[in-house]
Amino acid sequence: TAVSVSAAGSATSITEGATLQMSATVTKTGNASDAVLWSVDSAAATAEFTISATGLLTAPADTALEEVTVTATSVFDTSVKGTKKLTVNQAE
Repeated sequence: TAVSVSAAGSATSITEGATLQMSATVTKTGNASDAVLWSVDSAAATAEFTISATGLLTAPADTALEEVTVTATSVFDTSVKGTKKLTVNQAE
């Protein structure tokens, strides 16, 4: 089982106050579940970045963070994860 994470439109960044749809591709064997649990790294969580159960990442309106790491963890095998680092752009 393997998990890869991508962002809508192949985005590599998110702007303060914006949302970005993330997606996970699970390569599995047999009838393993392809469901994932979404999370953001602890610094991003502290900075009030959130990610929904469907992978919608929301950035806070104002943050000092320069990057956020999104993780999709396989529900079938929690040792299998995929990550994507995004640059955080300041709002204009």
